Amino acid sequence: MEHGGRVLKPSVLLLLLSLSVNANNPCDFPVVFNFGDSNSDTGSLAAAFGQAPPPNGETFFHRPAGRYSDGRLVIDFMVQSLGFPYLSAYLDALGSNFTHEANFATGGSTIRPQNTTRRQSGLSPISLNVQSYQFNDFYARTQIIRKVQGFFKELVPKPQAFTRGLYTFDIGQNDLTGGLFLNLTVYQVKASIPDILGQFKTVVKDVHDKGGRFFWIHNTGPIGCLPYVLEHLPINEGQMDKNGCANPFNELARFFNHKLKDLVNQLHKELPESVITYVDIYKARYALISQARKHGFEHPLRVCCGYGRKYNYNIHVGCGGRGSDNGKEIFVGSCKDPSIILDARIVYPNISKLALALEKVEVDVSDVMTMNVETTEKESESSPMLTGTTTLISFVTGVLFPYARSNVQRHLEETYDTKFTQDDIKLLQSQVADDLQQGLWMLLQFCLMRRESRRSLQVMVDVMDNWFKQVMGLCI
Repeated sequence: MEHGGRVLKPSVLLLLLSLSVNANNPCDFPVVFNFGDSNSDTGSLAAAFGQAPPPNGETFFHRPAGRYSDGRLVIDFMVQSLGFPYLSAYLDALGSNFTHEANFATGGSTIRPQNTTRRQSGLSPISLNVQSYQFNDFYARTQIIRKVQGFFKELVPKPQAFTRGLYTFDIGQNDLTGGLFLNLTVYQVKASIPDILGQFKTVVKDVHDKGGRFFWIHNTGPIGCLPYVLEHLPINEGQMDKNGCANPFNELARFFNHKLKDLVNQLHKELPESVITYVDIYKARYALISQARKHGFEHPLRVCCGYGRKYNYNIHVGCGGRGSDNGKEIFVGSCKDPSIILDARIVYPNISKLALALEKVEVDVSDVMTMNVETTEKESESSPMLTGTTTLISFVTGVLFPYARSNVQRHLEETYDTKFTQDDIKLLQSQVADDLQQGLWMLLQFCLMRRESRRSLQVMVDVMDNWFKQVMGLCI
């Protein structure tokens, strides 16, 4: 979204639109299908290889719940905000209900199939292509079950749900760390990324061929900050950043993310009728680490459920396991207060705080890439597109603006004094001044109101709404 050659970055509104899913949002997804690794696995690994032992699940579920975490995952918050139950794992045969969701993610999964066993590498044999096979089987069998009268037809999605459903992807981290653990150099892992993303693209297009049109794709986080990476792949002090993370490995993650974003841009061109959103998880997670104290965390690089050494992590004794200390058997349990430890378990950040950070991290407009869905030629002629995109203005005015109007005051009230909101307000003010010089006289109201600072948040909300409509060439 550009105006006068400048990229607009109004996170005050766009974060709400892109990262805060509201149950009243006009984007009414009837079902969610998720593909990924342990960052979004809600029970597949546990169903296949044995339940995650206590104290996993203690914070929220108060029992093991298929997640290798102290509580909920980001995907749990997403489906809850849509009004759905928590995701049922595809491999979990007991108590699953697939009416509104199915989760194919499995802990330790990679995009590209591995040539090692799980015992050798710790990686799952259920790579993304296998998850794709599972989805294809789920799709075919669902069509059969829906035609049969009986109880089970009520436990699977309706046929049209596959076209209107949201398809989420959170995978790729283990492809990078797995290569490093096989003693490949960073350069060698980088060389494998085109093939890795080529296989990712194949799966996305296969889902599209089954009718999928709405895609939500996470990039990968800062792997150079993961305790198990720092413990297993020690590097010299000169390669560490000021937060104690390994620069070479984080640079590898950023390289992967850059190529992934290029791929998403390519998919936009090849699948013009699809809606694809690229989510910068790296920025959110690194913000938590670099500003740990601000967010109420202690020891951002140490795990909560672990044992010994610098990062409280021992590759030979996992969370819930038993080890020995000077000949005395010990149980590897949770820390006293998981809420103040960023890594509440071996790999995964404290998810409730991560979800909060996702709402606050700045995201460029270019990171939220949306395209029109099932647009006819007649609709395109009657409702023009935003310049530089294939998004209908009618979508912006009919979906994005109403959601922004109903949420921006709350967002400003909660975040007005924070640096990121103040920076965005200053950016908007400077752009308005520039627009006034270019003759956009209807923005004068905002220019005058900016001197009033906090006197009236509601007026600011209204003026900002008017301003966005003006820069998009709309009339109120």
